[in-house]
Amino acid sequence: MLQYLVKLRNRFVNLKNGVTLHAADWAGQSETPVTIDANIAAIDAKQADINAKEDELSIAKKQARELEKSLDLVGDTIENKAIGFHTAHPEVLVDYDIAVRKPREKAPIPSAVLVPELKDDVDGQGFVVSTQVDPDATRYEWEKGVAADPKDVNTIPEMRHFKNTSKTTFVDDEVAQGVRYFYRVRALNSTGEGPWSAAVSRVQ
Repeated sequence: MLQYLVKLRNRFVNLKNGVTLHAADWAGQSETPVTIDANIAAIDAKQADINAKEDELSIAKKQARELEKSLDLVGDTIENKAIGFHTAHPEVLVDYDIAVRKPREKAPIPSAVLVPELKDDVDGQGFVVSTQVDPDATRYEWEKGVAADPKDVNTIPEMRHFKNTSKTTFVDDEVAQGVRYFYRVRALNSTGEGPWSAAVSRVQ
């Protein structure tokens, strides 16, 4: 329950207790245990409404993430076909807002040790997970682990593959309240993999 609704509800519960204990003094007044119960019920109903909308929002956000993933693949297909169609005249790729791919020498293996950062998403659901750009990277591999004890910041749990992305910032909505999650990241390119970062953790 929202803290200000908790505070308000507790206030009316305490007021109801007082009115009930001193019923003789409150005889004939419009404020009764029944009317106070109605106020408490209104608070509970509003919180239930908020809970339902938060559940709907969580579902909608997950659906949006799934839509992003599926349409990103569609966009990649269109871009790759456009690049194939215009191999002889890559300058026209600007019409698609596609950057012309310049031939380059084999990239060096990423060597920088990345520094992952975690913070709560603005809606309070999930973490904004980010790291700095590695100039030699084309993708970033993330691992995630769940701590046995949310208070233990030192024991690194088993880290498992979580995400492979070209983005340096994304939102992880797959978190539960009161659970400590650890993340680490390394940079990748066609030549090889960089070193793993130190693991960082956060509890929501």
